[in-house]
Amino acid sequence: MRSFSRLVAACTMFKTEDHRAKPSDDLVRAMMSLMTETRDESTLEIMVTVLCVLNACFHDVPDLHQNLVLRACTDLDHYEKRACARGLMRALNTANEEISKLCLSFVRVLMDEKRTSHSFFYISDMNVMIDILVREIRDLPSESLLRVDHLKTLEKILLLSSWFDTGRYARADIVHALELVVHEYDNDHSFSKEAHDAVRSVLTLFSFVRLSFHEQITGK
Repeated sequence: MRSFSRLVAACTMFKTEDHRAKPSDDLVRAMMSLMTETRDESTLEIMVTVLCVLNACFHDVPDLHQNLVLRACTDLDHYEKRACARGLMRALNTANEEISKLCLSFVRVLMDEKRTSHSFFYISDMNVMIDILVREIRDLPSESLLRVDHLKTLEKILLLSSWFDTGRYARADIVHALELVVHEYDNDHSFSKEAHDAVRSVLTLFSFVRLSFHEQITGK
């Protein structure tokens, strides 16, 4: 376990020492292979975290297809995708703020790519991801910038995944959490306007702002 923790630290150092540096395809595929071969959940979480760190090295590429981590994800089979999703959710449930930001960024990249936005997450895994995002949006302090990352990730999932076509899971809970953020900002402008604007973006895109709260919950 200690050696894997050092691996995360080494990859993080690689990312921060030279923001222009990019991991090689061999490194990405080696990490991906370790992730898919492990049967230990804690190790799986660490390997997915490493992939999220490596993914961040490609944040400035002009074309998603140049992201070697994303490219490798498109080649995973159903079992391997589910393992990766499981590791992501474990990381989001236990990680510190820095790692959470990297994991959320990785989810957004997966949503931006058509080959992974609808097929990478099983519906049940996507539902768990939504539960985590809604919980953190609701529970994080209003001044937390991490809340903005959760909001942006939720927006990507609602717009680009299969959520809209597969029952709109937890719609009432989502709307309630978003309404709470809007209410907080309306009563206290000292916290992140970016979080408020992210909420407004989601609400506007789904035309929730034109409905009463009762209509939002019932769908009528």
